[in-house]
Amino acid sequence: MEIQEVETPDPEIDNIAGDASPMLPKVLKWGLPLVFLLGIVFFIFRSMEQRQEEEEAKAKAMEIEARYNEYLQYIHTGDSLADLGSKSQGGDYEQFYLGAVGRYDAALRLEDEYRTVFPDVAGVSARKDSVQKKIEEIYNLFVSMAAEAEQTQDYDMAEIFYKRASGVKPESAVLKDFRARREAVQDSIAVHINN
Repeated sequence: MEIQEVETPDPEIDNIAGDASPMLPKVLKWGLPLVFLLGIVFFIFRSMEQRQEEEEAKAKAMEIEARYNEYLQYIHTGDSLADLGSKSQGGDYEQFYLGAVGRYDAALRLEDEYRTVFPDVAGVSARKDSVQKKIEEIYNLFVSMAAEAEQTQDYDMAEIFYKRASGVKPESAVLKDFRARREAVQDSIAVHINN
């Protein structure tokens, strides 16, 4: 007859299991709701953050569009004034051209500001060269009119047109050069008369 060995449970293991058993319901009771609550708080916070990012992106897009429309408006107004200048028969054409230059300058200033504020926007300066070319055309027109007046020795009218040209391009030396030529002519006439 064999004697069966009966395994007796280790009392230390029973104590550990006994201690852990009461903790498990507490963890389930408080831990899971806490994790769930933290998840909800994180989700709400993230949703608010995303909404704020979307609103900021929308506001930026609206500002970009508003500035670009303002930029285009300056160019269109400049084009209209230049067109009026080319069609005008009276003396108003000068004012139309100068008004056009003013609008073109405003467009270029706005374009520089636009490029600084929104450097990531593609095609910001696409029209810059054409606007500068239009300013150059008006400048050349005033210079050619001044040169015509100078050739007919209408120095007062020539000075007016050179002043207009200098107003279009302040860095230009055409007015200064003209005054030097005019002074040389006057000196030559004075010497001729005295002789």
